[in-house]
Amino acid sequence: MLHKPLSPLAPKLDFLPTCPPLPTTMVERRPLKVVIIGAGIAGLAAATVLRKAHDVTIYEKNSKDTVEPSNAVGLGPNGSRMAQLLGLSDLDVQACTITGYKTWTKDLHLLYDQDMDYEKFTGSNSWTVYRQDLKDALLASATAPGTGRSVDIVYDKEIDEVDAYDGLVIFSDGTQVTADLIVGADGVHSKVRPAIEDITNAAPVPANLSFFRFSIPYARLQTLFRKELPAPFRFSHGPFLSVVVASDGSNRNMVIYPCRSGSIVNFGFAVPDHVLKEPSSQSWYSTGSISELLSHYEDFPAWTQTVIRSVSPEDVRLYQVRDLDPLDAYVCGKTVLIGDAAHPMTPHMGQGTNQALEDAEGLSILLNPKVNASNITDHLYKWEAVRKPRASEIQLNSRVAAAKVEPAVFMERLRFIWDYHGIDDALDKMMNHLASTYLDR
Repeated sequence: MLHKPLSPLAPKLDFLPTCPPLPTTMVERRPLKVVIIGAGIAGLAAATVLRKAHDVTIYEKNSKDTVEPSNAVGLGPNGSRMAQLLGLSDLDVQACTITGYKTWTKDLHLLYDQDMDYEKFTGSNSWTVYRQDLKDALLASATAPGTGRSVDIVYDKEIDEVDAYDGLVIFSDGTQVTADLIVGADGVHSKVRPAIEDITNAAPVPANLSFFRFSIPYARLQTLFRKELPAPFRFSHGPFLSVVVASDGSNRNMVIYPCRSGSIVNFGFAVPDHVLKEPSSQSWYSTGSISELLSHYEDFPAWTQTVIRSVSPEDVRLYQVRDLDPLDAYVCGKTVLIGDAAHPMTPHMGQGTNQALEDAEGLSILLNPKVNASNITDHLYKWEAVRKPRASEIQLNSRVAAAKVEPAVFMERLRFIWDYHGIDDALDKMMNHLASTYLDR
C-alpha cells in the first residue's frame, strides 16, 4: 500500500520544538475504538495501557486454551522497568532477580564470572520470567476491573488483510471491523506488516540459527543430581544467567537460567541451521527431536546428556530464528506495528520481549486528552520518532553474538539498552537535544 504524505511530526523531518502543530478538525473527545491484532505479550501489554482511556478489543487467531510453549524470557533493567510502569511487580510475574552471569567452555572452564548489582548500576533489576506467567499477568491487567473499560478478547479470529489508512480489518471468515486505531501485535509473521511496508521487504528471513528449548522443575534436577548440581545451574547463592559455549566455531551454545520464583530452570540450545537433520520450523509450538539434540551436544559434559534425556519428547521445542532488516516505518495512517511485528530480532541481546514492552508503554502518549480520531496519526508519529530509531539499532546489534564483540563495545551497547525510562522521558530528551542543536546553529 502506498504511503500518503507524512505528518509534520514524522520522525524523518527535522522539526523544531517551536513548530506549531497543524490545524486539525475539532472533534469531541471520546474514547478511541482500538483494535489490537494478537493476544501475545505485545498485544496484551498494549491493551493494558490503552484501556485506561479507550475501548479496546483484541483479535487472536489461536484458541483461548492455547498455552505458551514452556520457555522463559529475560527482562533486563529496561524491561523490568517497563513491566513496573505497566503496573506489574516481580511477584506478579514470579520473577527471579538475576545477580550476574557466568560463561563456561564446554569443558566447564570458567571464562567470565560477573556479579551484577543491576539496581545499583541502572536503577532497576534484571528479571527472568516464565513466558506464560508474564502473559497471564498481562491478561489479568487487561481484563480485570480497574481503570477504564475491560478489554474484550475474540479468539479463533485470524485476519486476512488490513487497510492501514481507513482503519479496516478484514478477517479470513469474511467479516470485518473498523477502528480509530489498529495495533499490529501479531508477531514475526505479521499479517499487518504488509499494510505498513512494501510486502516485498516485509518477510523475515532465516538467521541461520535454530534453538531447542525446554524447561525442567528445579526439584527434578535436584533428584537427577543427588550429590551436587552442575555449576551452571547451582543457584544456591542466588539466580544467575549461565552460558556454556562450544568455543570451536560451531556456534553451539547452551543458555540456562531459573524462572517462576526459582522453581523452574529454562534451557536453550543453539544449533546452526545447516547441521540440522530435520529442518526447523518458524513456529514457537513445533516440537524438536531429543535424539537430534543429543547428537549435536554429545561432546558437552555428561550432565548435559542426562538433562536432555530427562525431558519428555513433547516438551522440547525447536524453532528457527528469523529477523528482518529495520523497516522504513512502523506507522501508516491509523495503524501501528509493535513487538516482533515491527522489529523481529535474534536473541543475542535478549531484547525481543523487552522491546515489545517498551513499544506498549510508549502508547501511553495516546492517553492524552488531546488525542482524537482526527489527529491519531500525528501522535503515532511522535511515538515512532522514539521507538523506531532505538528498536532498529538494537535489532541490528542483536545480529552479533556477544562473543564476537569486544567486551567494552558490548558493555556500551548494554548501557544504551538499559538506559531507557519510558516514552515521556525519551520525548523530553529528544526535544532538549533538538533545542540544543537549534541554539548551537
